[in-house]
Amino acid sequence: MAYESLFTVSNDRIMVTSVIPSPEGYRVRLYNAGGAPEEFRINSGRIKIRTLKIIREDGSYEYIQPDKVLRLPAFGIMEPVLVK
Repeated sequence: MAYESLFTVSNDRIMVTSVIPSPEGYRVRLYNAGGAPEEFRINSGRIKIRTLKIIREDGSYEYIQPDKVLRLPAFGIMEPVLVK
């Protein structure tokens, strides 16, 4: 039996540290463990991502297209919601 990931991250230097179901889809925590800024995309797998909800530190948020290139600073954390 072949297994498919829920989603993938296009950059090996970005670590997925948690995946939590939410009413909209899945909230994930991403961490850049490297000492330099990194760019990446989040790609659909078993989850067909309709849009990404990017939650800022102040609690505000924005919806962006899932094919957009995201950026994380060195040692940065991001917690997007993968909206199904």
